Amino acid sequence: MTGYIRAPLSEHLGFDLLFLLSALPLMLSLALSACGAVEAQHQKEEQLKVAEGTMNRENIYVSASDIPYPKRVLGKLDYSETFSPDAIETRNVNEKLRKIAIERYGDEVDAIIEVHIDVDDTATQVNVAAQAVRITTPCSFCRHKSSDTDAGQVSTGH
Repeated sequence: MTGYIRAPLSEHLGFDLLFLLSALPLMLSLALSACGAVEAQHQKEEQLKVAEGTMNRENIYVSASDIPYPKRVLGKLDYSETFSPDAIETRNVNEKLRKIAIERYGDEVDAIIEVHIDVDDTATQVNVAAQAVRITTPCSFCRHKSSDTDAGQVSTGH
C-alpha cells in the first residue's frame, strides 16, 4: 500500500464532523423546546376547556321536578353539609350541584333534575340529591352543540 494517502473523513462524507458535533447541543435544545411547546399548548387547551365549562356553568338548568324533554340520565348527584341558612338557599344549592355535575360529567350535562333537599331530624345536617341529565333533542338551554341520537338511553319520565 505504498503511495496511497488517506483523505480525512470529512472529505469522504462531505461535511465537517467537528461542526456536526458542535451543533448537536443546539439541535437537541431545539428538539426539546419543541416538545415543551407542544406540552404547553396541550396544557393551555385543557385550561381553556375547564374555563369554558366553568363559564358555561350557569347554562345548566336546575329543576326540583322532572323536565318534559327526552334525556339520557348521566347519574346521581348528592352532597351533605352542616345546616345553615346558606346551606338551604336555592342559589347556593344550585351552584354546588352545577359544580359537582361539571366535575363528574363535564360538557355532557345539560340539566339537573329532581332536586331534593332534606334536613335531618336534629336540624344539623342538610342532604341534597338530584339527577344529572343530557337532553337528547335540541333545546333552548342545552349546553351541547348537537343532539344525541342514542334512543336506547332516552328517558322521558322517571
